[in-house]
Amino acid sequence: MLVEFVGGSGVGKSTLIARVLSRLVEDRQSVELSGDALCQSSLVRFIRHEGLRNAWYCITVFPTYLALLRHSPELRETLKIPVKCVGWERVDRIRSNVRLVGCHRRLVDTAKNTTVLVDEGILASVNNPFVSSDWAPDYSSLEQFADSVPLPDRIIHVVAAPDIVRSRTAKRMDKPRCLRGRGERDQRLFLERGLDTFERLTRHARIAGRTLRIDTSDESGVATEANVGRILKHLGMRTR
Repeated sequence: MLVEFVGGSGVGKSTLIARVLSRLVEDRQSVELSGDALCQSSLVRFIRHEGLRNAWYCITVFPTYLALLRHSPELRETLKIPVKCVGWERVDRIRSNVRLVGCHRRLVDTAKNTTVLVDEGILASVNNPFVSSDWAPDYSSLEQFADSVPLPDRIIHVVAAPDIVRSRTAKRMDKPRCLRGRGERDQRLFLERGLDTFERLTRHARIAGRTLRIDTSDESGVATEANVGRILKHLGMRTR
């Protein structure tokens, strides 16, 4: 089963994934993180630098990406959505799409035998045209993206109150690249746009049926364990 956690920056996806992973391991369920699954039988396990690792993914999954384009009219339609940027930034966005789409295809195969938990999966490619751009997003194209993007088996839509998201992001040492060097106003706009985009995306009829919405605003242990229990139930796994 392929399970993707989605949501804007700062909502707490990575923290929640870590807790779900721990719980599944405790319950002796077969589970892997997407990064670990992609590292199997690959030299990438020895690459520590994130940028170099992503570059390796792009190179190794490029044939898979091209094969998908040849056989998936829906995916070709998704990639027609305009990304408003120029120069090296546009190249970087294309590279990001190659990595996310190609890795998704590989993870689909792995997920036939185990549960794979994904942070920054194929649905994260919605960031390129709708969140990370300096231009205002054209949400009329979001319907096209939702109609055609390949989907994971289950989706966990992670949300939090905007003020909490801003506070968490301010404390992060590893801020998203698109936030680095930006002023407070631009950072606030980016975070709000991320929350809004994933809210719109997960309400789409094709996506809503496999999506569970989890609010992480309450960071107490009791609330976190309750959220983990809801996720395991959504995945059809036993809960304590």
